[in-house]
Amino acid sequence: LKLLPAMVSCNGEMHAVEVIKYLEFCIDKLKNTDKAIHNFLVSLYAKHDPQKLMEYLNSQGQELSLVNYDVHFALRLCHENNLTEACVQLSGLLGLWEAAVDLALTVDLELAKKMANMSPETEAELRKKLWLKIAQNVVSGKDDIQQAMAFLKQCDLIKIEDILPFFSDFVTIDHFKDAICDSLKEYNQHIQNLKDEMEEATKSAEQVRDEIQSFRNHYTLINSS
Repeated sequence: LKLLPAMVSCNGEMHAVEVIKYLEFCIDKLKNTDKAIHNFLVSLYAKHDPQKLMEYLNSQGQELSLVNYDVHFALRLCHENNLTEACVQLSGLLGLWEAAVDLALTVDLELAKKMANMSPETEAELRKKLWLKIAQNVVSGKDDIQQAMAFLKQCDLIKIEDILPFFSDFVTIDHFKDAICDSLKEYNQHIQNLKDEMEEATKSAEQVRDEIQSFRNHYTLINSS
């Protein structure tokens, strides 16, 4: 830490490379967890080595309470340096899932899907909203029904009726005939599965009830002699 002011005052690419090496040594070998050290390394990565920045962020993990750098500081730096992929990851780390997906869609569809999958599984409405954002990006302006159907198979939170508004007015119901038939078959199968489960549950309940009744009628004779 005593050397930090001197390192901050260093200018130029060559100096930055050497400072990065020293900070990496402190963190990787000496296991330094001081936030000032980590923040300084993040700032150097953002300006001089974006690829290493991504490697560093990945190594720090996705648990906000466990990272050794200031996430808000890092996010601001990445915005200033137009490091969109890093902004996506940091936004997700802060729980800004909609912002993360919106940003990801500007650079990489697969990254957007990854962020949607990383969102809390307990928040179904949020996850559906994120996947609808991605669906709109996939469908709008393309009207590619096969691509849309393939996309639907990647997420069980949205159905064909959810993405219909994203198609242009030129697409008619005839274009969706096969897809709708497949969707109806899936619904029917799901309903049948639920019926089977209900029947099985009813049988189990009846069996338990019969066993309880049997125990009630059960008695034992005790010989007094």
